[in-house]
Amino acid sequence: MDDPSVLTNQELYDKIYDGITPKKENVLILVCAIVIASIGLNMNSQPVVIGAMLISPIMAPVQGLGMGLATFDSRLTIKALKLLLLEAGFAIIAAALYFFLSPITYASSEILARTQPTIWDAIIAIFGGIAGMIGARKKEMNNIVPGVAIATTLMPPLCVVGYGIYERNLDFFLGASYLFLVNVSCIILTSFIVLQVFQISTRKVVKKGEAKKRNYVMIFVAVLVLLPSIFSAGSLVKKQVDEQQVKKYLANEFSDYYVLNQALDTENHQLSIDTIGSELTKSQLTQLQEKLADYRLKDYQLSVRQVADS
Repeated sequence: MDDPSVLTNQELYDKIYDGITPKKENVLILVCAIVIASIGLNMNSQPVVIGAMLISPIMAPVQGLGMGLATFDSRLTIKALKLLLLEAGFAIIAAALYFFLSPITYASSEILARTQPTIWDAIIAIFGGIAGMIGARKKEMNNIVPGVAIATTLMPPLCVVGYGIYERNLDFFLGASYLFLVNVSCIILTSFIVLQVFQISTRKVVKKGEAKKRNYVMIFVAVLVLLPSIFSAGSLVKKQVDEQQVKKYLANEFSDYYVLNQALDTENHQLSIDTIGSELTKSQLTQLQEKLADYRLKDYQLSVRQVADS
């Protein structure tokens, strides 16, 4: 027996198709959302960023792409892709203009967090895509799709792309662009898989070999997109482990000193420490350097700066 609270496959198709019809109102809402998100990133305010993601309409074309690929509907796929590119373009331009006009343009921690995507971002997008398509099938209003919009963070990366353009910073531009690509790809892939489970019918007669070819292509593209994020996740894990070891090292070896600041440069393998206390001798510095090996930090070069003598 059909569940009256759930859309039929045809109703779900019609809902998604209607949702990707370009509308001036949606473009204006998108620009408002991107400006709000840019302000939140600029001012390091997570609640403001979350609010912007709640009102953003950018999830619709992403789900439309998943539906188009699942049903072999080239018209829907092209329409959704055009809308996604249009909305992304408007979002990036609006963000770049905001940062051009804003008196505060430093790279906040919220901005920096969107420049180094990892496999965890992909995992969030995968489960978010599953929940989003299931939520889209519900007839009644629910908080699933808005929740997915928050979790998968499609808007903030576009803001940071605009910030990267304003700052002419290629690392920010590429990092945020890649994060957006990872999130979009994972949502499309999982939407495609969920629609296969729903057994939604295709829009044309498809040969078995053609369907297999499409599935292999999607798997190949997904792996290709995710590989850099897997590598990035490995680097992030190592950095976090090293930071924890540095904390233990400072607590044990610098217990007689007041540590003003410590900086861990994982790329150049440099540990810099500013201390207040009695002056360290060359012999003590040598011992401290050797002690790094006990904390699995033997690859790091220690640099201690004596700020003042207590």
